[in-house]
Amino acid sequence: MFTSENENLKNYDEKNINNSAKKGLLIYLCAAAFCFVFYIVYNSFSHGVHSVFMTFLFVIPLVLGALPCLVFTLAAKIRFPGRLCVNLWNSGVAAIACASVLQGIFEIAGAESVYHIYLFYFGLGMLFGGAVAFVVGKIIEKHSVVQ
Repeated sequence: MFTSENENLKNYDEKNINNSAKKGLLIYLCAAAFCFVFYIVYNSFSHGVHSVFMTFLFVIPLVLGALPCLVFTLAAKIRFPGRLCVNLWNSGVAAIACASVLQGIFEIAGAESVYHIYLFYFGLGMLFGGAVAFVVGKIIEKHSVVQ
């Protein structure tokens, strides 16, 4: 009949975390749809020149964004990561997607640049940083529960 304040906070926190994962999933699905539409529109003006980086641009937010959010939504035991982890991960996905767009534009236009490569590696670094922040957060969470 009566619940403790800690149980109420835990239930609120779990609902909030689940909503964050669902919101992230929806945002990444919309981003993947936008990337696909962007590819179709850009392809129609490319005069028959194609780029693999533009063709499969929609896969980046789908695999790197929607898939992890789906895992956090479906797996109730895995807690949604903290803000640092999420911000690093989202920035990494955005940087890799932008690098893919730039590479595709350069291939279609027949131009050369090295800056998209730097952007890609910075994106990978942010993904790695987000993954490390997630693991470290899980280790800290595990040790704080044990004590």
